[in-house]
Amino acid sequence: MAHLDRSRTALLIIDPQNDFLSEGGVAWPLVGDGVKNTKVVEHLVALRSAAKKAGVPVFYCPHYY
Repeated sequence: MAHLDRSRTALLIIDPQNDFLSEGGVAWPLVGDGVKNTKVVEHLVALRSAAKKAGVPVFYCPHYY
């Protein structure tokens, strides 16, 4: 496995929108099956947890339009 320099490493989560990632979201009827089948939310939670445990900063980058 590659070595990561933690002083130069961060997790960047780009545009995690509730409309796409939650069952109450506007786009859920269109994308919900794909989100569930590929376990997007579970993977995001696991990535965030692993980064925090490793002391890697986590940043969220929302997209506004």
